[in-house]
Amino acid sequence: MSLENSSQIIIFALNHPLRRWIIELLADHRTLNCTELKGFLNISPGRLSYHLENLVGLVEQDKNQRYMLSGKGKRAYRLLMRSKARMNINWLSW
Repeated sequence: MSLENSSQIIIFALNHPLRRWIIELLADHRTLNCTELKGFLNISPGRLSYHLENLVGLVEQDKNQRYMLSGKGKRAYRLLMRSKARMNINWLSW
């Protein structure tokens, strides 16, 4: 799939619960290595690799091979948190 702009990349990334969880984990912990991510998510290395590949542009690695959010990833996290807050408000108003 060819993603042309930041909005499409973010929408695609946030469309899967595991990718949303990866973004939240990296926002909370700042950096995590592959083993740490697999431990939090309780998934196979292949599945983690697949989802990290789908987060290109939002997640990057430092020189120590630890994953962290890029600038776009931080924007995706803020969008995710705003969306969650709206859902909570809507749920509470029922």
